[in-house]
Amino acid sequence: MRTTNNIAELFQPLEDAICSLFIPNTISNQITPDHRNLLALPARHGGLGIFNPVETACLEYASSTAATAPLSKVITEQKTKFDTESLCMLTEELQTAKNNMLSAKREHQVKAEKQVKEALTPSQQRFHQERTRRGTSIWVTSLPLSEHGFNLNKQDYWD
Repeated sequence: MRTTNNIAELFQPLEDAICSLFIPNTISNQITPDHRNLLALPARHGGLGIFNPVETACLEYASSTAATAPLSKVITEQKTKFDTESLCMLTEELQTAKNNMLSAKREHQVKAEKQVKEALTPSQQRFHQERTRRGTSIWVTSLPLSEHGFNLNKQDYWD
């Protein structure tokens, strides 16, 4: 998600629509805040990846800023010519920034999963443990490809 600084609260109407319209119409049931937090987890952590834009806006902005900092520096310095060594350094800086960004996102996801698990009952925790086993989320994140006989088109889905 691309954001600018200090706009998390402006995403609240979107989050309200997700909670009151999108998710209930998708799963045919109202949800509690604990269920919303569970659905916000990535599929590999037992959720559906329906992120809360209010909660993720600041992290996404910080990640984007950090990831583009090396390029921003080059642009502001208005460099037009690069030698091999400076290109290698820039590439290394970009890769480091990307790795740091991914690491921060993973930490956030693990922390969010831990908070969700603490709110679950023991039977829900066992169910969640099964949902997060390696390979169980693949059906949620795979694309249906026609070359494998999975032909999905909008004509098949109508109200």
